[in-house]
Amino acid sequence: MKTTIKILILIAGIAACVGGVMYYAKTKVAPPEVPATCNQYRQHLNQLLSAFSTTNTTTTNDSILSAAVVATNIFHREGKLTAPEADTFLVSFVNAYTPLFRQQAQSQFKQSAWPAQNIQHLSEQIAMLRRIRLTDGTSSALTRTAVNDLEQISRTIALYNEANSLCHNVYFSTIAQARRDIGRANTLMNDPWLSHNIALKNSLDSVRSQIHQKHIAYLKRRVEELANYSQYSDYYYENTLTPEVQKTLDEYDDNAESLYGLKKEEDISNLLDRAIDLYKKWAERRTGQKGPIGN
Repeated sequence: MKTTIKILILIAGIAACVGGVMYYAKTKVAPPEVPATCNQYRQHLNQLLSAFSTTNTTTTNDSILSAAVVATNIFHREGKLTAPEADTFLVSFVNAYTPLFRQQAQSQFKQSAWPAQNIQHLSEQIAMLRRIRLTDGTSSALTRTAVNDLEQISRTIALYNEANSLCHNVYFSTIAQARRDIGRANTLMNDPWLSHNIALKNSLDSVRSQIHQKHIAYLKRRVEELANYSQYSDYYYENTLTPEVQKTLDEYDDNAESLYGLKKEEDISNLLDRAIDLYKKWAERRTGQKGPIGN
């Protein structure tokens, strides 16, 4: 009996020793296990993604997008993100930013004044968004919806630039050109977005009267060419120059009211009298005969 008790005590002691050694080996000798944690890089990008907001200033949202794209590309290059992960983030950033950018653009287009720097900024942001590429270096990060949003904004900016150019480069060369430019000015003036810009709308509205003034100035220059009879041969003066001047005066007479809404009767009457007088001087100098202008 005593022998049995002693054996049991010995077995218990051995078991305790073995257990102690195993515990020591597991906790002190074997390397510690790393607890599972979230990807800190993805967490950082998700924080940037959630930072986009309609309550942010334009500059803030622009800065978030710039920082997010740069960080994503760096994390991918350093192997912190796989290509699919990086691509997903890039597309998500663009999708989050573009609606805010569209709202920003439309808010500007609704204003009665369009500062040049604001329009320039919109153009620069569109160019920047179109340059964002996925990790393959060629595919755009823009979705179809984003592409459509940018195209609409670009269209309005293009029309704005066209309207400005038209207003600052008013001229007259032919009846067809005058009709085309006046029609285009009217179209641009009634564009849903451009019509909000008061200064631009007024400038477009004045294109018609400005072209009319340019037309009268053009007629005056043509008539005065008849005064330079010493520079032309008699044949050219009578058979080419004089009929051309007569034609320009007739064209004005036939189209002025439909083009400009009125005819400057006094100006044209004075120009016709001037043309007749110049032709008579040329004819008297040559033969004393009367010519076709005014007949």
